[in-house]
Amino acid sequence: MSVAIGQNLARTLREFGAPVVVSDCEGCRMQIKHLTGLEALHPVQLLRDAYGSNECKKSV
Repeated sequence: MSVAIGQNLARTLREFGAPVVVSDCEGCRMQIKHLTGLEALHPVQLLRDAYGSNECKKSV
């Protein structure tokens, strides 16, 4: 059932031309990556990359 649901999403992502997908659900990210080949990130990963840091910084 998840593949049937995922195929509809995969088709939509291809039509849209999405370069990356963001989801907070690990299962969804794995399924999306499998069906589309797109990079699937957690929202926090996207924010980390947007701020240009690969490590957490402690505020003082």
